[in-house]
Amino acid sequence: MIRPYSAAIALSLSVFSLAAQQSPDLTAKLSDKIGAALKKSGAPSVSVAVVVDGKLAFAKAFGSADIGAARLADVHTRYAVGSISKQFTAAALLLLQEQSKLSLDDQVSKYFPDLTRAGEITIRQLLSHTSGYEDFAPQDYIIPDWTKPTTPRTILDRWAKKPLNFDPGNKWQYSNTNYVLAGEIFEKVSGQPLVPSFAKRSSTPWECRRPAIVFPSAPPMPSPTRVMPSARRGPRDGKPAVGISRPANSA
Repeated sequence: MIRPYSAAIALSLSVFSLAAQQSPDLTAKLSDKIGAALKKSGAPSVSVAVVVDGKLAFAKAFGSADIGAARLADVHTRYAVGSISKQFTAAALLLLQEQSKLSLDDQVSKYFPDLTRAGEITIRQLLSHTSGYEDFAPQDYIIPDWTKPTTPRTILDRWAKKPLNFDPGNKWQYSNTNYVLAGEIFEKVSGQPLVPSFAKRSSTPWECRRPAIVFPSAPPMPSPTRVMPSARRGPRDGKPAVGISRPANSA
């Protein structure tokens, strides 16, 4: 079976090839190809837009926004951002480095000295997943803890005070804990909440008017700074939010 990301690459190539042809039946051709690729990938849904010479040539959603409820996706369906947000957390820290407010080679102990071996771990190692901190969210499925409100500090107290999985810089292991800590360092240094700063720098210039990470069948959290793992589990579309996810979550 084609993995979803492989299918997406192949689909993108075929879509832009067709778009370049500008044939009269562009919509029909794109719909056939996208529908076939989606079915082959096994993904629940996909939204595709094609812009040619600065103008929208095609925009359509395919598949289900909610499999259980048999609700179809449409062009307004929103998808969980997940770990795509990690790159923006890294970029935010790089901007602080450009402003001489921190260095990627700063030790974690400069900001959070109470964490495990904080004097041996750098911000750079957090961002590159080489710190040794254990991943607080390795699961591909919902667990009971993920249905309850939590905070970055709670996660760090539980997971970043445990013994490291390996000596810093000696191995690579994907860890969402790294990015919870990276987000906390950003907030401590900048004096700004990460999520609003993220939205201002990343969403507003692109006219992304409703960025969110939302989950079905969960009560709203009392604060947008609460953190819950983001989903690998398909599109979300206007359902009650567990919270805006700190860029620290699994993808």
